[in-house]
Amino acid sequence: NGKEAEASFLEQHMQKLQAMIADAENAKEEKKRIIEQKIEENKILDLLSEAFSKWGIPALIIESAVPEMESILSKLFADLPYSISISLVKEVNKGKDERTSFEFMITDWKGTRPIEECSPGEENLFIFLNRIARVLYYGSNHKVLFIDELFDALSEQNSEIILSVLAGLRDKFNQIIVT
Repeated sequence: NGKEAEASFLEQHMQKLQAMIADAENAKEEKKRIIEQKIEENKILDLLSEAFSKWGIPALIIESAVPEMESILSKLFADLPYSISISLVKEVNKGKDERTSFEFMITDWKGTRPIEECSPGEENLFIFLNRIARVLYYGSNHKVLFIDELFDALSEQNSEIILSVLAGLRDKFNQIIVT
């Protein structure tokens, strides 16, 4: 009888231990599942973070705008001794992913060069025309165009070009204010 009681006691403990082992294995599997789920969630969050960064969806929107922006700029440059083109440039920064940036190239009697290589007055002219192109591209509902310090560092020829462009914009704005 003593052996039967001991065997019964051991059997009960064995069953309890097996139940505990099964619970531990289930808990281990649940933790593994949760970890895998968190890894997937983090991948999704990383993708969303990248998509909504300034190099994600906004860059794609701007990229898709380049052909129409070039068309608008071509119209603005139609009577000018310059032409402009927009190039998409992929940059790789240290420890970062590829980024898309834009390089504006100017062509005139001096050849083709980036805006940064132009004189300060020419650079101001091209920056102004680029900003006007953006306003026209995005279909601004604004009735007033306000421009500050427009004629700084401009030659007489470039000042006349700006005045000509502004005259062409009269039908798009009720008022154009230049300080």
